[in-house]
Amino acid sequence: AEVFTVNVDQNLKLIGEPFVLKPFDIISIRNSETYELQKQVFLEGEVLYPGPYTIRSKNERISDLITRAGGLTSSAYTDGASLKRPGPPKTISKDKNAISLDGDLERDKQLTMKRLMDLSEKDESVLAKDTIVIASDLVGINLSQILKVPGSNADLILQEGDIIRIPKQLQTVKVSGEVLNPNNIVYMSNRGFKSYIRGAGGYNINALPKGAYIKYANGSVAAASNFLFFRSYPKVMPGAEILVPQRPKRERLNAQAWIGIGTAFASLAAVIVSILR
Repeated sequence: AEVFTVNVDQNLKLIGEPFVLKPFDIISIRNSETYELQKQVFLEGEVLYPGPYTIRSKNERISDLITRAGGLTSSAYTDGASLKRPGPPKTISKDKNAISLDGDLERDKQLTMKRLMDLSEKDESVLAKDTIVIASDLVGINLSQILKVPGSNADLILQEGDIIRIPKQLQTVKVSGEVLNPNNIVYMSNRGFKSYIRGAGGYNINALPKGAYIKYANGSVAAASNFLFFRSYPKVMPGAEILVPQRPKRERLNAQAWIGIGTAFASLAAVIVSILR
């Protein structure tokens, strides 16, 4: 096979001598090295101009986006700001002909969009067979630190599909899981971790107190820690959720297990008797 390179102008007209095509020729047109598809992020909540924003450069950061949006409003709660970053899309389907979305991420996105367009043209019975899920990760960010020191390691570089949420000032703490009365409790700065659990009625009989942890409004998580004989509990902040997990259920021994234990003890007793004789 021979490869010919030809130049064209902006109107796709050949520059130079005409080139005659022959049967079975393959024409390939490459993308411009400097061209990139526009990538968007979303800014929600307490900024002057929320909404979608196009990423302007590869090094644009969260602080740059906040500046473009006019800054924060007076009621913004920076400690509760969160970043939701999408992961690769996956297809959950009962259809044997469903598209497998493994491989190159860029190809995955194109296949996903094509699949969504195809699905929109199908009836509900077919739609029920296909569910496209785009996984996402909640990234804990420190917006106060980001705005204080722009360009620092805490000031993350934006990626396509990022969703940044900045809530209003939060005033409650949620207690859920294995407590007597899961509910929302008014935040008070002088109350500690255990105080909020007591405010929800305390642990129930299925609770695993040592496994209790707190999830902050920005998505970060903290748990209690031990030092020598002391146990230190994480600080409670507005908008946080305290979760108490369930104690693992112990499997009861069945009849065969008890027979095995009895046999082992009987064998041990026989050995001891034989030694004593």
